[in-house]
Amino acid sequence: MRKLRIISLMFVIAISVLNPGMANSGQEEKDIVVYSGYYVREGNEGKTAELSGKSHYVKFYPGNKVVRLYIPYPYSMSLSPDVIRKVFSTASKKSSNSAFIRDKFDLLEQPIVAHIDTFRRVNGEIQYDCGNSAPCKIIFMDNSISTIQKAIVGEHIIKFDYVKE
Repeated sequence: MRKLRIISLMFVIAISVLNPGMANSGQEEKDIVVYSGYYVREGNEGKTAELSGKSHYVKFYPGNKVVRLYIPYPYSMSLSPDVIRKVFSTASKKSSNSAFIRDKFDLLEQPIVAHIDTFRRVNGEIQYDCGNSAPCKIIFMDNSISTIQKAIVGEHIIKFDYVKE
């Protein structure tokens, strides 16, 4: 009987190592990923956007797709949430792979950059590649998200506010 338990335990461990998705199959149901709206970086209308020269928007899609828009500031101030939603929709259809696309998306007067990529679940965390050596972590809250980006000293935390559709 003891041998049977040990063999069963070894089988479960082997399956978990070879296919970690099976071990966490219920985790995706617990995630708070919001697909109905989008997120706007805190400070998009002020000093942060002015210093960086762009406003930053993020939208998550089913199938682990994430689209980030980089819209030149102060041009971003002239765009309504409805136009931004339409740009997300148009940009998300431009590629099924990871891509940087500079375009007007048949909606804008100036070209912007859309970064299309994927996010993934790792050990209960949601992550995406953010141009660093380590991926960014995403923490979902009620009406916002925070992205945590590793830095040489400590971490950069960037907050995004939720915009409903």
